[in-house]
Amino acid sequence: MNHNHVPVPTTALLLIALAASTLACGSDNDSASESASTSPPTTEPQESAATAPASPSTTNPVAETAAAPTTAPEGDWQSEVSSWCTDFNAAIADTAVVLDGTAEGYQQFVNDLRAQAVPWPDLAPFNLSADTQARLDEVAGILDEGTARLDAVDTAAAGGDVESARRELDWAQDGSNRVQGLIALAGATCDKAEPQRVEAAALNVPTSGLIFQINAGFGSIWASRNLTGDVLRIDPATGETIATIAVGNTPQKLQAAGDRMWARTADRYVAIDPVTNTVAAELLKADVGPAANRSYAVDGALWICDGETLHRYDPATLQSVATIPTGVTCGDIQATDDLVVAWTVEEVGGAPAAAFVDPATNQLITTVLLPAYSTRAAVLDDKVFIPGIASTAASVVDRSSWALESVELDQPTAADLTTTDGTRIYVPAEDHDRDILVIDAESLEVVDRIPTLGNNAVALLDGSLWTADSNYGLIQRHDL
Repeated sequence: MNHNHVPVPTTALLLIALAASTLACGSDNDSASESASTSPPTTEPQESAATAPASPSTTNPVAETAAAPTTAPEGDWQSEVSSWCTDFNAAIADTAVVLDGTAEGYQQFVNDLRAQAVPWPDLAPFNLSADTQARLDEVAGILDEGTARLDAVDTAAAGGDVESARRELDWAQDGSNRVQGLIALAGATCDKAEPQRVEAAALNVPTSGLIFQINAGFGSIWASRNLTGDVLRIDPATGETIATIAVGNTPQKLQAAGDRMWARTADRYVAIDPVTNTVAAELLKADVGPAANRSYAVDGALWICDGETLHRYDPATLQSVATIPTGVTCGDIQATDDLVVAWTVEEVGGAPAAAFVDPATNQLITTVLLPAYSTRAAVLDDKVFIPGIASTAASVVDRSSWALESVELDQPTAADLTTTDGTRIYVPAEDHDRDILVIDAESLEVVDRIPTLGNNAVALLDGSLWTADSNYGLIQRHDL
């Protein structure tokens, strides 16, 4: 369950390898493309406005008030765009370059991407609706920026600046991910980004900067952005960004505790004051322990993994409260007011196991060996539900006896986050473009599925399930 971002070549990255192509979406697009292609790439792309699913009367990409062009059948623009995405998928098979972290490797990677460039289709003959045109115009700007980013990768690598080359490639990857989401928003399928999965959501919020994780708190949705080193606070009704809070390098996990929102970054734990939307306090990982990493915050406690040790800190004073040996390699944590679960994850090694701690006494209750590496636990009143990774088998630990049982689901679950409201458990299915499995907390049977565009992060707020995945650059709200 590797939550650390590592830039690797993917099919999506080919979407921005368009150095010699232009985007012809319609009669008014040429000037926009030219302007984008001649401007230097921005450090941080602008946020797009949130988009609710179109009503049935507006989903037709061809404007109802204009006659369909005679040069192409109505609606065929979707097929043209989808074919373009398919061509890139085929091209990646011929360019299986693996980045080795060297300047030469980055240059070879960029050259191979350019060699596989497939021109964007000519969409000028199609009479696109205003909404569709706007989405594809946005795609045009991202593609032009992506080309400039690849040029910057090449330039940096040629000068031996591997770090700058890596960062520019990260931004190019972010752009290609956003292109897929925007194409699905426009109404066409791009690889696994399907428009029906966009339309199934009550609200779609386009983002940039590689959204890593989301969570709910203080009446808002919060999202951590890897590339920009900040946290977005989002209005759950409109999807508009309320505040952008700089927190440091590579922010990841988010949790609310007491009167603060906590963000974990590459080297510290950061407390955000939701009243002022500013950083209120920081705790360095180095001050916690040599292997301090993943954390979980709940009211009255900040729990931090440190090898086989679990640390408890007061989230208000940042003073150490307890240090608890677990006998388990602590890779991740799930905490409630009456139980803390720390378990082994694959990338930190060690036998798959979970340690159960009583937060009332700060004492280890027991450890339980698990049949396989698992993802985020769901702590319920009488049991703990622990989904497997790429497996249909889930572990269930009885809280009265600590006995372990296995439950068989009808679809493999993913190495991602799980959430529960106590009645239902929401578990991402395997693959980031698949459904959220809705599991009854009593029977542990799958009772529903929620289609999403991507689901590596989930959160519950006011009767809605929120999902996010940087593979497509969208945050989605699903009203339950």
